Formats: sequence, structure tokens, C-alpha cells
Amino acid sequence: MAPQSPARKSRKERASYTQRRAQRTEKAPMKGARWSPDDARTALDMSLSVPEVALRLGRTAAAVEVLRARWRAGQLSSALADQLPPPPSPGLKR
Repeated sequence: MAPQSPARKSRKERASYTQRRAQRTEKAPMKGARWSPDDARTALDMSLSVPEVALRLGRTAAAVEVLRARWRAGQLSSALADQLPPPPSPGLKR
């Protein structure tokens, strides 16, 4: 017998999770502040979830997601990108 894959969450369940996550991080004290290299390194630690990083750094979950997306796309400012590890190759999943 083949193992069953976990059921996908419904659109409503995903929206509810996203809303709860945003509420937990919406009053982030660092909201809108520039990323320091140390904070960016922490945010790019893929062993941590987005909400974990956001709460640890005082950032919003959306800010962490944007930083990770810009890093993967090679769109960080050169001042920050020069101090961080290179993003993974597009063909590799992390």
C-alpha cells in the first residue's frame, strides 16, 4: 500500500494561517528599519521558519519573506549582498 500524502490545506485555512502570522508580527519594533548584515544572515537561515525569524528579530513576517525573495533573486543592495552568502542556485531546492 502506498503512503498517502498529507491533505492540502484549503484556501480558507491558508488565509487564516497567513492572517494569524501577520497579527503576531504586526507590531514589530524594527518595522521599516534597514536590515543589518547580522539580522539578514539570521533571516536567511532556512532552518528557521519565517514567523520564528520575524519574532526573533522584531520584524514582520512579510519583511522576512521579501528579504528572502530578493536574496534568491539576486536583488539585494550591493552593500548588503556583499556581506551575505550567495543565494542557492536556481535548480537547487533549499
